[in-house]
Amino acid sequence: MSYVPSDAELVSAFHNIFIVICSGFSAVALLLFHNLVTLEEVVYHLRKPKLTGSTVLFLANQYLPLAVALYFAWGWSGDATICKREQILGTVLEALQYIPWAVFSALRLYALQRNVYWASIVFLFSLSPLIFNFANRDAVVGHLHGSHLWLLSAIYCSCSLAIFLCVVVILIRLPTILADIIVIIATWTTQYSSHRLAQTVRTQPALSTVALRDGVVYFILLLVLNTCRMVFDTLQLYTIDDGDCGSILAQYVEPLTAVLVSYFLINLRQAADATRVLEETTIAEEGTLEFRIIGSMGASLPGPGEDGLSGTLSINPPSPHPPLVPLPLPPLTTLALYAMSSFTQRIQNLTGTSPKAKALAQHDDDVVIVAAVRSAITKAKKGGFKDTRPEEILSGVLRAVYTKAGVNPALIGDITVGNVLPAGGGATAARMAALHSGIPNTVPISTVNRQCASGLQAVNIIASQIAAGQIDLGIGAGVESMTFGYGGGAMPDGFSEAVLSNQEAEDCLLPMGITSENVAADFGISREAQDARRAKFKDEIVPLKVKWVDPKTEQEKEIVVDHDDGVRDGVTPRVARQAQARVQEGRLNTRRYVPSPQASFRTMLRRVYRPGNASQVSDGAAAVLLARRSAAKKLGLPIVGKFVAAAYTGVPPRIMGVGPAYAIPKVLEQTGLSKDDVDFYEINEAFASQAVFSVEKLGIPFEKVNVNGGAIAMGHPLGCTGARQVATGLNIAKQTGGKLFCTSMCIGSGMGMAALFVSEQ
Repeated sequence: MSYVPSDAELVSAFHNIFIVICSGFSAVALLLFHNLVTLEEVVYHLRKPKLTGSTVLFLANQYLPLAVALYFAWGWSGDATICKREQILGTVLEALQYIPWAVFSALRLYALQRNVYWASIVFLFSLSPLIFNFANRDAVVGHLHGSHLWLLSAIYCSCSLAIFLCVVVILIRLPTILADIIVIIATWTTQYSSHRLAQTVRTQPALSTVALRDGVVYFILLLVLNTCRMVFDTLQLYTIDDGDCGSILAQYVEPLTAVLVSYFLINLRQAADATRVLEETTIAEEGTLEFRIIGSMGASLPGPGEDGLSGTLSINPPSPHPPLVPLPLPPLTTLALYAMSSFTQRIQNLTGTSPKAKALAQHDDDVVIVAAVRSAITKAKKGGFKDTRPEEILSGVLRAVYTKAGVNPALIGDITVGNVLPAGGGATAARMAALHSGIPNTVPISTVNRQCASGLQAVNIIASQIAAGQIDLGIGAGVESMTFGYGGGAMPDGFSEAVLSNQEAEDCLLPMGITSENVAADFGISREAQDARRAKFKDEIVPLKVKWVDPKTEQEKEIVVDHDDGVRDGVTPRVARQAQARVQEGRLNTRRYVPSPQASFRTMLRRVYRPGNASQVSDGAAAVLLARRSAAKKLGLPIVGKFVAAAYTGVPPRIMGVGPAYAIPKVLEQTGLSKDDVDFYEINEAFASQAVFSVEKLGIPFEKVNVNGGAIAMGHPLGCTGARQVATGLNIAKQTGGKLFCTSMCIGSGMGMAALFVSEQ
């Protein structure tokens, strides 16, 4: 009579078949499919001429989990001796698969933070299952879950089984979770800084892209998988007699971890290769006309086809870590990332650790501003200072700044004056101006020339001396009389032909109007946009009462001036558009700057460059008195502001006007601030084309720029402007209640400078 199994035996048999399929073959199938999908990457690593650590790590992560899955799918034999050997083999295989993951997590943390200590902690935490397994009294015979670890035998004997199992699970799995959390925090810190930079430069990747690129998403998923493994282990240990369900789920988690790590390794490898290709391409393009024209400024910008180029001009290699391996991010994930960003920023603001909170904080070592003044800005050769030498203007400003602060001039440690067009090098007019202003001869002075940034350069030099502890008080000033210094006489008789054979060196001699046209032509800034910017200044200038000497009658009278005397009344977009173009044709061969053979250079200039949308040559001076905060407090000086940071950058000379678009992100990156942290901007308007380009590229609202007017309205005395902007910024902050402001300008011969200040009024 044939044997008929009972219902219970049939159920048990089907149950066992289900367990084998779910716990073994599904994991094998997943890993085999994954290996087929990533076969190209495997071939890439195998064809490498040299064996590298990345290859070993990738291949180990590919095939160790597959070996473990095959082992569990195959099952154990019934023989006790063979079974013991199989247990040892299975335990070793399962333990070894943790090593690539531990190395991966440790290396990722080290790459982000360069911290060996934390990388070692992450490595040991990630290996916790392996460590606990080999701490077993029976060496590797015991199963990885360690239900009879000798280290916990005392706990097992003295408490309930439930508590013991919980302790086992926590001690084995919690360190791996902690390792993931450490890497997530380190990665998020780096990623969040990248996102802050992305807010200042719109060409940077979106937050979700950066999060994917830097591994936040990957490690969050790893954290989820390890947490699930802890839950499944608990389920399995709680059901020792029938732990099939927990075993199925636990074995299925491991392949997912391997797949996740593999994709991230592929992402990093492809990103590194892309960066290398970009670097090789950049090197190959050096010396070409396109490379010289474009320079190395930082983003892809639309070009209308000038200089024989067309399409999108890639001015700098893109981010070296694009998300080359796609991992779809649903809208909820993106929203969650932005929520994390907002939450991080709020926590930093509450704890005073945000970049803006640090900038606004007050410390005794701060470099503070105790006074900042400027003269009126007048028309060169026509205005109020047309018969006044620059040293006389500077003398009055120097006397005014230390008098306003109530400082004994003998306490001033040093003075630096920015001046672009000095009358001569035989004697420094700045020294004479300081002595004439009542400053004793024991106070030293120097002059500096960084073209249009000379005044701000002077402020930065004094601030650096104070920060270094060399002086406690100093004056950074700027002066320019374009009445006496501007024009052909300011240029040398000639330059070395050998030097001028370099195209960019020759570009340094380009008249500024031509560089403005190059910006307008290269980046598509229309004349209408420039004229509209100029017409807005009239409603933004604060009226002031001053004493004025009429040049016709020589009578002194008090008038209300709602503009410096260079401001043109009745300017409208139509009037500005009709104004005659000023063409400055120099000794240079300008044919290479013509957009097309059919258009003359003069025609190109007339398209956009007009007096109504360009700054005017002017005379004026400004001075900023700075001090260490502790010294200012000790002397009882008023503190009206604080110097935070300054930065410089270089750009191609032929489009020198774009300097602010690259100097501002640089100073923001130094301080960790975003463009939205800054309350308002003072961006020098040498020409409207470069001002419009800088503002639009940075994505700054126009209402936050040059609130009381800029150089197009009041004028641009070259050496004075940088210091004048500081005085103007503090005045705007007092009027509007703003705190953090940024000053910036383009610099002749191809540079840009920017600085950050805080108002404490």
